[in-house]
Parts: sequence; structure tokens; C-alpha cells
Amino acid sequence: QAISENIEYPPVTEFELTERSGEPFRSLDMKGRVWVVTYFFTTCPGNCIRLNQNIKLLHNLPALNDVVWVSVTCDPDTDTLEALQDYADRWEADPERWLFCRGELDYIKQIGLGMKLPIFRRGHKDYAVVFGKEGKIRGMFDATRKSEVERLKKLLMKCLAEDAASTEDDQTGGN
Repeated sequence: QAISENIEYPPVTEFELTERSGEPFRSLDMKGRVWVVTYFFTTCPGNCIRLNQNIKLLHNLPALNDVVWVSVTCDPDTDTLEALQDYADRWEADPERWLFCRGELDYIKQIGLGMKLPIFRRGHKDYAVVFGKEGKIRGMFDATRKSEVERLKKLLMKCLAEDAASTEDDQTGGN
């Protein structure tokens, strides 16, 4: 089923995870940027591979150079920082633009709930959750389906073209 980008999503509570580098990833630091969250685990033999192939295609598009990709593991017991680093290297992920993060599973589940995505140990929806520059969810897409990935790309282009200030507060009198 297609997921719409035209519905109001609840605000996601700010969260902090650990990136493969050992550095903290803070959602608050993404303010003013366009970013995408996906869930995966490094030992997944199926959909995670297709999902990450599609992320890699988008990650490599020059027009999307300003998008930050945040891949969150739902198997933190297996996916140590070293495992995440090895996995990121396999995808040739730019460490500035494609982040691989981990946290305690219960915390990951809470973050998922904030995005209306149920997360389990080694279980997740194959959705890419798009955040606009204003920090709000702008859309969700099945990142394993070509047609949805095309829609994801279009929304990202639209979000990148927007001015963060004008999307955040339109109180300057313009209609």
C-alpha cells in the first residue's frame, strides 16, 4: 500500500543514538537539514539489502548531496559499532551523509513508535521516513519498491528546494 506524504504526522520526540564512529547522533542537530530515517539490521538476508541498494542509489545522486541518510539498526546486540562500520563500508557510505546508528532496543522501539512504525528485534517496516528542514515528518515511503523510491526522490527534491525559515514560520505576512 502506498503511503501518503499529504497527511499530518505527529511530531517525533528528539532522540539521540550512537553513530558507527562512536559519536552521538542527535535528531536536534538535523534542524535546517533534510534527512531520512530507515531501519535495518546487518545480518538481514532479504529486504534490508534491497532497501539499502535503493538508499545507495539516492545517496549517490548529486542532486541529493544535501540529504542525510540515517540507518538505524533494530538488532543492537549483533550490530556493534564495528559491525555497523563494516556494513557501511560495504555500501561505500559517505560518513558525513549516510549514518549508521544504534541504541538500546527498547529506545529504538520508542523512536519507531514516534514515527508510527512498530520496531522489533530484527523486525521493522521497510519505510524511509522523510524529515523536512523544519524537523517534521514530511512523508513515508516503502524504500524497497521502485515506484515509492521515485516518489521519495521527488519529495526530497521538493524539501531541499524549500527555505527552512519559510516552512517553519510563515508569520512574516506572506500567504
